[in-house]
Amino acid sequence: MTPEQRERRIREIAQQVAERLAEQWPEGDTHVNDLEDFAERMGREVQREISERVLQDEAERKEGNQSVCPCGGRAFYQRHQGLTIVTAAGKLRVRRAYYECENCGKGHCPADTRLGLGPANTTPTAQARLSVLSALEPYVQVGDLVHQLGLPLELDLKSTERVTQAVGANLAEVTLRPYGAAE
Repeated sequence: MTPEQRERRIREIAQQVAERLAEQWPEGDTHVNDLEDFAERMGREVQREISERVLQDEAERKEGNQSVCPCGGRAFYQRHQGLTIVTAAGKLRVRRAYYECENCGKGHCPADTRLGLGPANTTPTAQARLSVLSALEPYVQVGDLVHQLGLPLELDLKSTERVTQAVGANLAEVTLRPYGAAE
């Protein structure tokens, strides 16, 4: 993306946000709960708008006609392929460059690795939030907790379990240094 394209995107999003604010801005005596609800709703809308546009731009980026396959062979660009990603802003549909390997015949999308997608096509932030909630509650109750907290994380029970176990396995591999003496 060129600096000019980036600047145009920023202006488009800012204009849309300004229009929504003008339409929905509370008038007259407003209870603090209504103000907080308004601010939270606008924040979620802005988060989703920015996430959607930036994520789509990043996912669609094609890095040439060839890619290195995980097997080590050369993979060639075939097409753009759609995928629904679970993000902290909710489920977003993106298109990514898809490559097929001449060596093993398998396909891959380099954007999936670049974006850090994990189990159930979740972003690292979505994975972290689901894992924290899963540490607090059994998997079967995480969906209800997500809903009660107003989080846009939509994932089925099995996917929540897979995400949490993958994050736990990654944490198990990290060597934590003990705290030093208090100063």
